[in-house]
Amino acid sequence: MKISYRQKLFLYFSVLFVLFTISIIVFERVREKKYKTQALEEKLEAYTDIIHAQVFQIDSNLIPKSFWLQTILPNDLRITLINNQGKVLYDNSIDSFYNLNNHIDRPEIIDATNNGKGSHIRLSNSNQHKYLYFAKKFDTLYIRVALPYNIQLQQVLQPDNVSLYFILLFFIVFLFFIHIATSKLGNTIDNLEIMF
Repeated sequence: MKISYRQKLFLYFSVLFVLFTISIIVFERVREKKYKTQALEEKLEAYTDIIHAQVFQIDSNLIPKSFWLQTILPNDLRITLINNQGKVLYDNSIDSFYNLNNHIDRPEIIDATNNGKGSHIRLSNSNQHKYLYFAKKFDTLYIRVALPYNIQLQQVLQPDNVSLYFILLFFIVFLFFIHIATSKLGNTIDNLEIMF
């Protein structure tokens, strides 16, 4: 079975447009997830700044004014204060935080050491829960906050489907126009072949 010129033309344009559409969808989804993650990290950074403003020193231990902080910060926010050597000074989700391993090698702390702040999604070595961690380096300590990486947070970070639906609708409409254009062009070429 021989494929007509119109069918070949339609097939070539369709393949090109499918590849173009897939690349746009992938790019848009990655960009939107990155944007949402960055917006959440900015919120977490604001929490670290609030905590830093409310930290005071008693007997060489840093203790946040938890009674005030609990009223303005999310209930499930994990707060960890870490000194420059990686020793945990405070953790609101672990009772025996003095016994925790050194945290200087945690990915978010390494990023904070190198860049001033860092974030990472990983399983906690301390309580075996998955968190989105954000750490910020201050003069004498790191303040690390974390939100549980649960279904609710995953949905927040998930890209919206509105742009996907729009691109797919545009794809279908464009395929229809490719079909019409290749039909007319194919018919013209077929007529030229008949004439010669």
